[in-house]
Amino acid sequence: MADISRLGPLNLYDAAGSLLTSVRIKKRIAGGAAGDIFTIDGDDLNLLKIFKYEGDREKYHSKIIQMLLHPPAITPFISEEQLHHQLSWPNARCTDKSGRFLGYRMPRIPLENSESLERLMQKRMRVIAGLPEFYGYRVTCAANVSAVLKAIHKAGHSVIDLKPQNIQVYRDSMFIALLDSDGFRIVGSDNQIYPAHQFTPEYIAPEAIKRTPEELDFQQDLFALAVIIFRLLNNGLHPFQGAMARKQLTIQEMVERNNYVYAERAPRNVTPSQMSILGSFPKQFKDYFEKAFTTDERPTAEQWFSLLSDYADPTSGRLMRCSNHEDHAHFGLGCGFCSLVQSKAPNQKNARILFGKTQTGSNQLGASPLMSYI
Repeated sequence: MADISRLGPLNLYDAAGSLLTSVRIKKRIAGGAAGDIFTIDGDDLNLLKIFKYEGDREKYHSKIIQMLLHPPAITPFISEEQLHHQLSWPNARCTDKSGRFLGYRMPRIPLENSESLERLMQKRMRVIAGLPEFYGYRVTCAANVSAVLKAIHKAGHSVIDLKPQNIQVYRDSMFIALLDSDGFRIVGSDNQIYPAHQFTPEYIAPEAIKRTPEELDFQQDLFALAVIIFRLLNNGLHPFQGAMARKQLTIQEMVERNNYVYAERAPRNVTPSQMSILGSFPKQFKDYFEKAFTTDERPTAEQWFSLLSDYADPTSGRLMRCSNHEDHAHFGLGCGFCSLVQSKAPNQKNARILFGKTQTGSNQLGASPLMSYI
C-alpha cells in the first residue's frame, strides 16, 4: 500500500477516457477496509475514494469504468442554494501521473446536513438527532427511497446491501442519498455483471439465505426496500420482529422461516408488537407488504413509489393531519397513533387535509420525480 500523500497530482478522466483535470489530495476524512475517502484541494463539491491495495484496484477498475458509462438518471436537488446529490456515484476515474488506476471521484454528500435513515425510524433517535416528528416526513422519506431505487433499477443495477445505515436523510427536505455505490451490483456494456460482495442480516431475503451476495439481483433489493418502508411507516418495527412464547429467534432466523409476523396467516407462536399501527394502513399497503414478505411477486420500487408518492404529495389531500395531535397523520382510516397512545380514535370529521391545497413542497432541480413536504 503506497503512501497516497506522496503521489503528487492525480489525474481525473471521464467515461470516454478524456482527461478532465489534475487534482491534489487535501486530507483523509473517512475510510474502510478497501479504501479511504479524501477531500480535494480547491474542490468542495467532490471527494476522492482511493483503494488501498493493488488487488482491490484491479478488482474495481473495470467496474468503475462501467459505472461511469451507465449512471442512473437521478437528479440532484437544490436546498439553501446548494446542490445536493442523492447518490455517491463515480463521476471520474482517478489515476496517478503514470496512468495507474487508484480510485474515483464522487459527489460529496454533506453528512453534516444529514442523518442516517436508521435515526428517523424511532422516536427516541429522532429526538436525539433533531429530526422532525411529524409522520408525513416518514411517508415522504419512504417515497424518496423508492424513487432513487427505481432509477437504479431502471439503469439495470441493484444495491444488494440495501439498509438504513447506507442511506442518509437530508434534515431540511427528507430527500435521501445512497452511499457506497461501488458495492452495488452493476450491469455494464454487453450485460457484463459486476457483482456485489456484501449484504446485511435482517435485510436478506429468505431465498438468499444460502446464497452469496454475488449471486443476487434486484429481488434482494425489493425485499430490503419493503422492510425499510415497513419500518419507516410502522414505528421502526421490523416486519419479522415479534415476541415468542418459547425460544426467542433472531429477526434473521424469523426471515429464514418466512415468519412474517403481521401476515394474514401469521405464525401462531409469535406475538406482534403492541406498538404496531399497521391496522390503520390502507388495504393496498397491507397487500404490498403481504406480497413482499410471503410471495416471490414482490412489489417493484416503481410500484412502491407510485403508491407512496400519492400520499407524500401535500396537494393530494390523501394523508390527513390528526385533529388531536399536530405530529400525527393518518391515511383516512383513523389515527393509529391516537389509538395506540390514547386508546381512542380521532374525530374523523375534524381531520384537516394535510397542508391544504396550496403548497407543492417541491425544491427540485429539473424534472425530478421526488417530493418533499418541506
